[in-house]
Amino acid sequence: MRNRRTLHILAGVLFAASLIPAAMVQAEENIPEQGIVREDRTIEEIRSYYGSHPFRLDYYMHSAYEVPQEVDAPFNTIGRLDADYRQAGLNGVNFCRYIAGLPNEVTENPELTTKAQASAILQYAENELKHHLEAPRDVSDEIYQLGNDANQHCSLMKGPCNFTYSTAFRCMADGSRGNFVTAGHRRNFLAPNLVEIGIGHIGKGNTNRSSQYNHYDNDDRSLVFTGDYIAWPPAYMPHELYYRSEDSNPIYPFSLELGPEYKEPDMNNITIDIESSSGQAIYMQENYIVKDASTGRGTHLSSDQLICDTNMSTDEKGDITECKSPYMVLSTAPDIPFANRTIIFNPLYEGERYPRNEHLTITVKGLEKTDGTEAELQYSVEFFDLMKDVSVLLGDVNCDGSVDIRDAVLLSVYCYYEPWKNKYDDKAGREEWLNPYREYSESVIKNRDANEDGVVETSDIVKIVKIAAHLEPSEMESNTAC
Repeated sequence: MRNRRTLHILAGVLFAASLIPAAMVQAEENIPEQGIVREDRTIEEIRSYYGSHPFRLDYYMHSAYEVPQEVDAPFNTIGRLDADYRQAGLNGVNFCRYIAGLPNEVTENPELTTKAQASAILQYAENELKHHLEAPRDVSDEIYQLGNDANQHCSLMKGPCNFTYSTAFRCMADGSRGNFVTAGHRRNFLAPNLVEIGIGHIGKGNTNRSSQYNHYDNDDRSLVFTGDYIAWPPAYMPHELYYRSEDSNPIYPFSLELGPEYKEPDMNNITIDIESSSGQAIYMQENYIVKDASTGRGTHLSSDQLICDTNMSTDEKGDITECKSPYMVLSTAPDIPFANRTIIFNPLYEGERYPRNEHLTITVKGLEKTDGTEAELQYSVEFFDLMKDVSVLLGDVNCDGSVDIRDAVLLSVYCYYEPWKNKYDDKAGREEWLNPYREYSESVIKNRDANEDGVVETSDIVKIVKIAAHLEPSEMESNTAC
């Protein structure tokens, strides 16, 4: 018998607008008898899919262009990322859809990619992340018109990241204070009727902007979701993808989109039980920073849009800045299909990442189906190592299938940050963001120890440099990237 620890959550309610486009509106009375239905995946199938749809699991990836792109003002041309970079970005989006159980892949549309690149240029030129921008200096009229129109249809991202890391990790996490209340980016990517995307990226150093243009097909009735639910994290969640926000409030919201057989949940009746196979304590996030009172960053919600008991703070505009409540939240928007049946909550495991092989059983009680019958829904989430069984290439720190000077540089970063991880609390809080070499999998850990002495240190950097300079052979080969 496994030792289990149970978390019981009572429900609160949050009404909020979402970034999901109005083009996704589908009247419930027009729901077809058969549309998109969630498919169950196995760990073996997920690993196999990743093998045929690979993408990098860290945020270091050189931005190569088949059509050159200026990275300094003035901006007069719209570049195009090379085919390998764009394919990796497409693979990341489709991988997330696959493990969530969606049966249909999205494709890249070259025209949308041009629009997405123009959108990214605007964000980069203005050092902003907004869906509407005034015409910036040093940007051509053509780029401004194309990019500003595209902004309304794009998921916008920033940071020292490549496009794939921004989408598959950060957007799917949706844990920042401006996004967690609706999980809008995540729900965009997992929309059953998302059919095409455009891929744009520009940047240098730690200043990068990525833009994904999303195109939804509202006319094809076969793309309407008619299944039971779409959950994230899904039934089998790669530990490598479980990313928490770098904000001071680490949030990784769990979302559960109920299918059309369910009514909008009555939050007075809903309860959630979470059972942990490890027996470790799980508790709810109790302090949500909704909006930064000093900078205005975050989600603009007034007190009539958020029910949070009486434990809330507001600014001079009446917008909620902080919500103190142990309750889960319900994100709802009447014009979006099933948004009023999306339950969002944030369980925490000792305040840290869930350990490998953790198995959660989540039971939602107090639901009601459209025929008036009472119902409860139970699903599970199991965290596993996606790359556990791949072959090892000693010294291949960035897991690109070869050993070169970049691995030496990146291991230097690891060796610099690692000693600080547990020495000071302020450093510990930032370690996961600053240090790109988290304990992803056995292969990544072994790759760091290039001289196989059991310790990752500067001697491993020297070993890698010798291999890169062909002064020593690389003794092991790898046929897959980490």
